[in-house]
Amino acid sequence: MMATVYLTSDLHDGHKAIGKYRSTIIPEVTDIESNRKFISDNWRATKRDTVIIVGDACFAPDSHEFYSTLPGRKILVAGNHDFESGTRSSIVEALTAFDKIHAVLSRRMPISSEGSQKCWIQHTPIHPLELRDKPCIHGHIHDSKLDFMNKGTDTYDSRYINVNIDVLYPRIGKIMVSASELADYAAANFDKIKDGNYE
Repeated sequence: MMATVYLTSDLHDGHKAIGKYRSTIIPEVTDIESNRKFISDNWRATKRDTVIIVGDACFAPDSHEFYSTLPGRKILVAGNHDFESGTRSSIVEALTAFDKIHAVLSRRMPISSEGSQKCWIQHTPIHPLELRDKPCIHGHIHDSKLDFMNKGTDTYDSRYINVNIDVLYPRIGKIMVSASELADYAAANFDKIKDGNYE
């Protein structure tokens, strides 16, 4: 079986108010422990897979320990909250759980039916003038009504692909999207991913 690349973001492990925010989208998440259980129960990666977490993963001093329990090679693209204060895992501690930590990635991803394309992977969406003909895979936006992926609306912009857990789960019933699902996800074929078998 071939290794798979997955993307997700904004897992918010250890966020003290996670129940207040996430429970409106995912009712079973009411506190830090139930958020960890939800993530563990829905983690799709095996030990040979790679997971790119596009920011805002670590909110607790022991977040690195939690991520160490999850299988797969994990790459963190740091978000605005990951290392903002002394109440979170340090970068040194995070490197025990994540194979690499980046501020931004430029990587080929299969985001359309035409095949792979060089993409920015960054926690917050890159300003349109800075895209330089590369789409942006991002997180940060927790509400699917506020992102750029809603076809038929004034805000729709096919250059932006939101992999925030709070957007992915309601859209496709999964907390991470695989590279093989990306083209359909980017094209807003959400039902195809819910029903499909890509791996």
